[in-house]
Amino acid sequence: MLEFVKKALRIRHTQLDDVIETYITAAINDMALKGVKQLDEEDPLIMDCVSAYVSMLMNDNPQVVEMWYKSYERQLDGLRKSARYGEE
Repeated sequence: MLEFVKKALRIRHTQLDDVIETYITAAINDMALKGVKQLDEEDPLIMDCVSAYVSMLMNDNPQVVEMWYKSYERQLDGLRKSARYGEE
């Protein structure tokens, strides 16, 4: 997951790995708290949702943060409502 998120962020160094790992964990915990039950870290939909969350936290431009927030919330909502990831 770390390498996927770093590639999405276009980060090649390791200096922020601890921060990114913390944000990845926070994203997964947030998704679980908000009703996503199937959190396979190798699932492309989960990876993309986590990437949106981390991208939101790694940015300091308010407009870009808002864009990533909306992306994360839309993806999260879709996962939560699906039979495979959320509702049973």
